[in-house]
Amino acid sequence: MLPSLRLFPGLLLVFSLAGPLMGQEPGKRYQPNLELEQWIYRAEVFGQKQTALAALRSLLSEGDLPRREIIRAIGIVNAGHDLDNDRGLAAARAETLLRQTAGTAAFRDRHFALINGRWRLLGDWVGPYLIVAIEPEELIVEHAGGYERRFNLTLTQRLDDNRRNRYIALDGAGLGDVLAFICDRERLNSYIPSDINTRISGVYVISDWWTLLDQIAANHNIQWTRHLDNLVFQTKNKTQEPAQPLIGIYGKNKNLGALFQTIAENFGMELVLDEEFADVEVDIHNEEQPWNEVLDCLALMNGFQWVLTENRGHRRLVIQKER
Repeated sequence: MLPSLRLFPGLLLVFSLAGPLMGQEPGKRYQPNLELEQWIYRAEVFGQKQTALAALRSLLSEGDLPRREIIRAIGIVNAGHDLDNDRGLAAARAETLLRQTAGTAAFRDRHFALINGRWRLLGDWVGPYLIVAIEPEELIVEHAGGYERRFNLTLTQRLDDNRRNRYIALDGAGLGDVLAFICDRERLNSYIPSDINTRISGVYVISDWWTLLDQIAANHNIQWTRHLDNLVFQTKNKTQEPAQPLIGIYGKNKNLGALFQTIAENFGMELVLDEEFADVEVDIHNEEQPWNEVLDCLALMNGFQWVLTENRGHRRLVIQKER
């Protein structure tokens, strides 16, 4: 429990500094609340900005305090946290970027907006504007001077009320930005080739982030492989796709090394296998499925990485244990 703010005479100085840092902003409309003030104090005086931001954002989902006041408190903490020099943007430039919002999303009471290539949260700043609400059809912001602005967004498909808190709506969003965003939600690093730069639009209902990733990857001819806490994305090369999928495999205690050999033989590849997999056994039940998807699933399950190399028409499937 933090001590009462009445014990800190320097608190008045903290809030008096908010004006020069932020201009005439939501701080003037901010209604005093002890819990919010404590987190602002910790951020400004003790430098615990990330801790304060995490705590304030968690308050948004609890619903015990006025939502707009929590967001304004986040804005005060965020004032000196200027990513990409966004805080210094002129109002006219900021308004242009807000009108060009390329996507919005919501899941488990977290709201996001894709603005100028970066996913923003409630309480983030774009120039002199504080983001106070992100909805499928509009973005609501407060200017540092205290007035509110609304920016209409394009929604290509109507969302039912029960899905407005678990959706992603895209309007010309960069495919790479969307893939990286999904990886961030699962706290995974992402490696995305620069040629994955398609602009995509559409509305998806989110059941979970992995399902969404599979939907978007399948729709845009992208394949991904997980290596520990990293997701590596590639564009599918149709010239290297097998002529036929791997026919269904069923059974218990299937030898993993023998399974790899079956895949390699079926598709004309030489197998180079890490000896640690020679005696590993798995239970498997899969329908007709491309061999690379089978390998991706087995890689997730057994902690290995695989790569297909080709030299003068000779294809080699290399499978190694992740180190």
